[in-house]
Amino acid sequence: MPDSSSTVTGRILIADDNQQNRDLLDAYLADDGHEILMSVDGQQTLDVVRKELPDLILLDIMMPKLSGYEVCQQLKQEDRTRDIPVLMVTALK
Repeated sequence: MPDSSSTVTGRILIADDNQQNRDLLDAYLADDGHEILMSVDGQQTLDVVRKELPDLILLDIMMPKLSGYEVCQQLKQEDRTRDIPVLMVTALK
């Protein structure tokens, strides 16, 4: 069985305009061997997803340019991106 600490287990896009949130998620996920991609606004998120086709998207709801809801809606309408799992992440109270 391969050593899981030395293999990349998935490409995860962290889409959040808050640097602290990105850093926290990156610290947890990169330690588990995931390749981490990052974006800071809705439009950049769409661009990264279309270019990199990550295995999972952690998507903030409230972001500049396009909200997480708008990003998710656009991704689910496109054949190449509709099957990528999206987890909505938010600091809403």
